[in-house]
Formats: sequence, structure tokens, C-alpha cells
Amino acid sequence: MFLIHCCIVSSLLFVVACTDAMEAPATTSQSGSESGNTETFDEQVVLASIPDYADELIRINREPRPSRHALADTVNVWVAPEAADLYRSVNPDTEGITADPFQAGTMLVKEHLSMDGSVVGLTVMVKADSGFDPDVADWWWARTNAAGVAVEKGNIGYCVDCHTPASSTDWVFGVPLDNRP
Repeated sequence: MFLIHCCIVSSLLFVVACTDAMEAPATTSQSGSESGNTETFDEQVVLASIPDYADELIRINREPRPSRHALADTVNVWVAPEAADLYRSVNPDTEGITADPFQAGTMLVKEHLSMDGSVVGLTVMVKADSGFDPDVADWWWARTNAAGVAVEKGNIGYCVDCHTPASSTDWVFGVPLDNRP
């Protein structure tokens, strides 16, 4: 059910990845919540779509900004075109989101850059269906290497810890107003 919803709601999970996932058995993971929820999330479809983020998403910041992570010197943030206005409504200097929470299927990518501007890895957030993991507003995380191959995935503790203060903005941090295109 999530796969069909995902393909309809979001262009993030590309037609090729969706078609491949329908032909092959889905690999799913359960939420990290202790709520007993048995909703599933098709990790393989999401993982297959990550390497194409720069072709399908839009960069939401004008210039790379300093990273809050020890993974890189600077970062760029990429957002699904249909979620860009909602993401822009998040002002990092104020609390609260000015619109509805992100829709299931929304993908956000933080591109980690070295001093010379080379991509050294990614952090990915994908909004799953309601009930996937209510403790984190149904977000799923992954950290990848530069090629987009996941080295960590799921409910990653340090991702959750970092994003908890942003729970009032659907667990996302905005881009400073002076660094928007």
C-alpha cells in the first residue's frame, strides 16, 4: 500500500524504482517505535532512489552552509519540488511550521561536502505513512557514502537526538533566510 501511495503522492520514488520494486519481493523494515505498530516501509525502493537525488530534487539553499555534522565541512539541502514551499516555510529563527506536516513519500537529502566541494556522503530523511514510527513523526533516516550506498539506516539514534529540538517543525530545520535562492 505504501508503494502505491508513494508513487502517486511523490515523484521522489522514481517510476523505474517503483516498477523494479513491484517486480521483486519487497524488503521491508519495521519502525523503531515501541508502539507495537507493524506498518512496513519499503526501504529498498527508497535506497534505490537515493543516488538520483540531484536529478529529481531541488537544492533549497543558495550557497553551501556550515555543517552541524562532523561528517563534512559544508552541506547543501535538497528537497522534493512538491515539498519545497513547505520546507521554505520553516524559518530556523522561529519555532513552528507554517503549513501541514510533510506528506508521506517526501524525501529530504543533506549533501555533505568536503573543503573542496566534493560530495563525501549524504543524510536522507523520508516521511513514511502515518503510524510507521510515531515517536519521530514517521520519519526514516539513512546515512550514505559518496556513492549513495547506505552505511546506516532506519531510526538512527544520533539523527533522532539532533532533530528532536525541531519536533515543532515536523523534525526539520529550515535554511537561513539569507541563504535561499
